[in-house]
Formats: sequence, structure tokens, C-alpha cells
Amino acid sequence: IDQREEQLMTLNERSVQYNILRREYETSRELYDAVLQRMKEIGVAAGVQKSNISVIDEARMPDGAFRPSLQKNLAIASMLGLMIGIALALLLEFLDSTIRRTEDIERLVDRPVLGLIPLLRPRDQRATGVRGRPERTLTHYSATHPKSAVSEAFRSLRTSLMFSTPEGMPKVLLFTSSSQGEGKTTAAANLATVLAQNGASVLLIDADLRRPSVHRDFGIPRSPGLTDAISRVSTGTEPEHPVIHGSGLDGLSLMPAGHATPSPAELLSSNQLAKVLSDCRRIFDHVIVDAPPILGLADAVVASRLVDGVVMVAGAGKTGKENFRISVQRLRQVQAPLLGVVLNRVDLDSPEYSYYSAYYYNYEPDKGHREMDENEAVPHRKAS
Repeated sequence: IDQREEQLMTLNERSVQYNILRREYETSRELYDAVLQRMKEIGVAAGVQKSNISVIDEARMPDGAFRPSLQKNLAIASMLGLMIGIALALLLEFLDSTIRRTEDIERLVDRPVLGLIPLLRPRDQRATGVRGRPERTLTHYSATHPKSAVSEAFRSLRTSLMFSTPEGMPKVLLFTSSSQGEGKTTAAANLATVLAQNGASVLLIDADLRRPSVHRDFGIPRSPGLTDAISRVSTGTEPEHPVIHGSGLDGLSLMPAGHATPSPAELLSSNQLAKVLSDCRRIFDHVIVDAPPILGLADAVVASRLVDGVVMVAGAGKTGKENFRISVQRLRQVQAPLLGVVLNRVDLDSPEYSYYSAYYYNYEPDKGHREMDENEAVPHRKAS
């Protein structure tokens, strides 16, 4: 019995030790599982960071203090500014749909550029004594400033027209443009002026019956004029007053638009107009017809069949390329005798016209002519 009791006590002690060891085991096991789970989480996080970040270069201590280079920064900024400026200029050139250079015209029409008329800047207007309404003073600019660059440009136009056909300058010329405000009246009037200054007898006819301006620019009555002359041919009667007026310049006569008419296109396409032009052809050395714009109207197109030559006027930076192309196409549809194009308001300060600028501006503006007030017009002679 004593031996069994001793064995039982031994088993109890071992049972207590077993339970203690078991609890320690379970505690250690839970701690191990927690540490293992944490290590897995850290491993996953380390793998994600490693995939996004790589060492490019080891950090090194600088050898000395760093200071920015002003010259280098200015050079880089200048180069970037130049590149941006060039890119912007090319973009504006691409987006610009207007005629600016002679090359634009040559790509659109197989006719020569007969002349370049310089842009009269405000400083040039002050130097030449022009003030008031520009369109009014520019119409007879070659008469008031015969030694100016603009007048020289119109004399060059006269020379180009003299060699435009094998027979010389066509006797009856019609000036037109794509749309209003491109300078057709100014070009027609100044060409008539330089022809008269050269000793020829010239008649300037205002055939823009919808928006006539020659009578205002030269200070003469609007009527009697072209419509009255056509009416005279239709009825076979003589007008009460002459239809041809003086301009104040020897050799240059004027035929204003005349009384308003409800059907300008019919008048300009009539046989009576052909008879009027035929009569003028016998009396004058040159007949210059200022016609309406082409787009939206039939007037200039129908009248172009009755003349010897047509001159298109395009405003640099104003005339749209597509409008110009359509206008030329309409003239070709009626087989109009298109001689060429006059590019008006050319900026001679631009690089592509540097040669013309150096040439034209050797001519000093007239300083002997007095200024023209905006309410003053060129004096006209008694109607003849």
C-alpha cells in the first residue's frame, strides 16, 4: 500500500508538470503563430514597395556649394522662347486663310501679279499730308503725291499692263475684286491718274451702280452718268446735261454712276452698255471701268465680257483664298479676258518684300503738297 501511495503521488506531480508544460506550449504556439503571421505581412508589404521603387544611383555628398548659372539659364530660356515663337508663327501661318504673298496668288490662278501697292501706314499719311477719310484721299493719291512710293507702284502697274498682251495695254480695262473694301476703286482711279500724267486721255467710269463712290471721291455730281448714257442709247435721245465730267487733272475725265437703277445687272449686260463703251473707245486713249465686287453679284461678271481686259484686285491680309479662287472661276466661266492680279496694301516691312521696300522707299514723300482737309475734294473742271 505504501508503494502504491508513493506511485500515486509521483503521478500527481507529473500531471501538474504536464499541465504546466502544456500551457507553456500552447502559449508559445500562439506567440509563434502571431509572429509568423506578422512576418508574412511584412514580407508582402516589402514585395509591393520593391516593385515600385528602384535605386537609380547612390547618394553622394557634393564636392562644393552649388550656384545656378545665369548665362546657361538665359541661353536655355532664349532657345525655348525662340522655338515657341517659331511654332506659334507656323501655327498662325497655317490657320491664316487670306492672301498675303504673291506666291498665294500664283498657286490659285495661272495669271501674273501685275503690281504690288504698298500699305500706307499712319506715319506715311502724316509724312505725306494725308488726313481725313483714307479712302477719299487715296483715290486720287497719285495726283496729289506723284513722287510717293504708292504713285511709283501704280506707274509700275501701268508698265506691266503695257506688256500684258502682244498688242500692248488693252484700251478698255475693268477693275474688280472678290468683295468690298479690297481697293479696286483706289487702284482704278490711281491707274487712270498715272495714265493721264503720261499724256494720255483717260476716262474713269463708275460702273459700281449699287455702291458708287467716284463722284464722292472727286467731288462731282452723281448724275448724269453711266445709267443716263445707257438710257440715252436705249431711247435715242440726247441727255439734258453731259454725262462726262472733269476731274481737275489734265487728261482725266470722269463718268459717274448716274441715277439709281433697280436692275444694275441688266444694264451692265445690255447691248446699250457695249455701245457706250464703243463710243468712249473712239474718244479716249484709255477707258478704266470701276466694277462691283464679284461675289454675290452678277454685275462685274456680265460686264467683263464687254471689255478688253480684266484686272483683279486683292487686299493683302483681307482677301480670302477661297473667295479669290471662286471669283476667278466665275470670270473664267464667261471667258473674261483676265490679265492678272494687283496685290493691294502690301506690308513692305515684312521680310518677303524687303527688296521692294528698299526700292520704293528711295522715293521721298512729297513735302511740297499742302494737307487735304477731309471736307476738301479735288477741284473738278466744268462738265464737258
